[in-house]
Amino acid sequence: LSVLPVPDEYQLVPGVSGPASPVAHAYAQLRTDIEEGTRTVPDFRHAVGHHRLLDRIARAAETGVRQ
Repeated sequence: LSVLPVPDEYQLVPGVSGPASPVAHAYAQLRTDIEEGTRTVPDFRHAVGHHRLLDRIARAAETGVRQ
């Protein structure tokens, strides 16, 4: 096994690495969404759906019943 290099075109924030890299890239994608009217970053509606799914899973695990 070896580490695969990330192609330059995937570096949205050049020079940022380590733990800050995913955060910097998320903010760069959000900026692009705002400026260009695109929708690549999950929004609040996506978060609500995700939390509802997790809640259904937790309730099903507690009762042992499929919902």
